[in-house]
Amino acid sequence: MTSSQTTQLAGPKHQAEGDTIDAVDLLADSQRSRTIPQLLVDLDRGDWSALDELQKILAETKEDTINGNDIPVDPDSVFLDAELPTEKTFIFTDSTFFQRNGPHTALPDPTEVREKSTRRDDSPWRPIPPVMFPALGLAVKWGSRISIAEGQCLWAIRRAFRERVKVPEVYGWVTDGNDVFIYMELVEGVSLHDHWDLLTDQDKTNISQQLRTMILELRKLKHDPTVISAIDGGPIREYMFSNISPDRRGPFTSVAAFHDFFSAATRGGQYNPDDPHPLRSLLLDNCHITFTHGDLHRQNIILSPDGSQINAIIDWEQAGWMPNYWELCKALYSAPSDSWRNVYLPIVFGAIDRESRALLAFEWFSRTLV
Repeated sequence: MTSSQTTQLAGPKHQAEGDTIDAVDLLADSQRSRTIPQLLVDLDRGDWSALDELQKILAETKEDTINGNDIPVDPDSVFLDAELPTEKTFIFTDSTFFQRNGPHTALPDPTEVREKSTRRDDSPWRPIPPVMFPALGLAVKWGSRISIAEGQCLWAIRRAFRERVKVPEVYGWVTDGNDVFIYMELVEGVSLHDHWDLLTDQDKTNISQQLRTMILELRKLKHDPTVISAIDGGPIREYMFSNISPDRRGPFTSVAAFHDFFSAATRGGQYNPDDPHPLRSLLLDNCHITFTHGDLHRQNIILSPDGSQINAIIDWEQAGWMPNYWELCKALYSAPSDSWRNVYLPIVFGAIDRESRALLAFEWFSRTLV
């Protein structure tokens, strides 16, 4: 192992030299049948002998039991029938907001939204809460980290899938200085997170099945099969990479290019082909690209007041075209160790192979970014 590889792998230093050959042989014999997860654990504990063994296994294995494997990819393509609106300010005058409130009703301007907001400091991990206008049936997301790409996403999904994938209707967006304001439907209901303990096991199963159906629909959305990007074709907006300059966050012209970036994210996303991360091969490049919400935790799933139906999936700011394992990995990443993670996410995504290369790679590389 080179000195640069040692630098890239966190963990205690290698054990002191001076072990006898017999001891080394014994150790090798005892570790010869270690699995990839066991090798990663041993490597994390500072057992550098695991690295060579791990790299040999990775070189020999080019297939993965990808998690959520029974969710088909693009079974019946759905194409957007119109180009995404790209203007920095765009109002959908044909939306139900104007049908409901009258064609001459004005959306609250940025000044009014700012004055009504409870907080103005914006960060990826603590975004400004949406501003609600209940009398208008309106919610406004705003801030310097908000992008019109989220509004484009809501518009595109609703246009492509109607009620099959439930999202808030977008009424328009406005750019004011460094801030973007997205005007959308105020969805009535309660979050799955807040209602969780009130649901029966059957209720939770029903909600999980509904969510699975919506993800199946999303998998039908058609896109260039080689590009990883936000919905507008720009840099990905994944919060894990928020400390990396946007000009290094894509778009990526292949899964391999994205994986190069992901494996080098702790170095600012600068991939050096002459000095790759020693575990870069843990990421397999032969997976599909699918449209991904990217933040499916229970706070972002809004239920009907009685808890029986999903009224909307919200917060699409991280959505985009990602490797098909990303949705599950992010859902597990944000899930506590309870029944949502262990019982109901397998209903949403199908049987979860906890030793999948995708899961192991995601866990290894993502933990150094938080």
